[in-house]
Amino acid sequence: DGVAGADHPADFTLLKISVRCTGWQAYALRVSSDPFADLADTLDGSSAALRGLMNQHRVPLSGSPALSEADREPFAGEWGENPSLEVFGTVYLTAWSCADHLAATASVLRARRGPAALYTLVRASAESSAIACYLTDRSIDVRERLRRNMNCHLDALCEQINLLSPFSVPDAAPKVAHAQEKVAVIGRAA
Repeated sequence: DGVAGADHPADFTLLKISVRCTGWQAYALRVSSDPFADLADTLDGSSAALRGLMNQHRVPLSGSPALSEADREPFAGEWGENPSLEVFGTVYLTAWSCADHLAATASVLRARRGPAALYTLVRASAESSAIACYLTDRSIDVRERLRRNMNCHLDALCEQINLLSPFSVPDAAPKVAHAQEKVAVIGRAA
């Protein structure tokens, strides 16, 4: 019924703020006395919904694009045994990261401390959700999806190399060499 901008008045609630739309105008009828708590509740609700979705779909669904792209794994080779299925893994992990960062943002909002933490948490949540959307774009084919996922993987490997290279502990050099070899393998197979 209530379509904003319609010729008839419409009432609806958005983030616990009651809004009245009449024609092309909208104005608040009631505003919460604690918008930070409302935002925290909304973030917790979004996080819980995303976690619920992830818990229900731990593997690609039968007939889904993710499963059909991974069927018979035509791109197995130097990029791995299941590179198409690894896209699902990347999307799954980034979605969990997004949910965790949303919940943490809600906690910081409720504590009313740590404005710098809010920036870091919201940015991480936005980046995680953007990666998932970027990889699941319906307008791209399987090769482009694999290329995008490999670029995400390459970024992670380069970050690992940058992080570990300055350390002189015995474990650092072999880990850097291993990451560099993975980068080389991806480069050869491209």
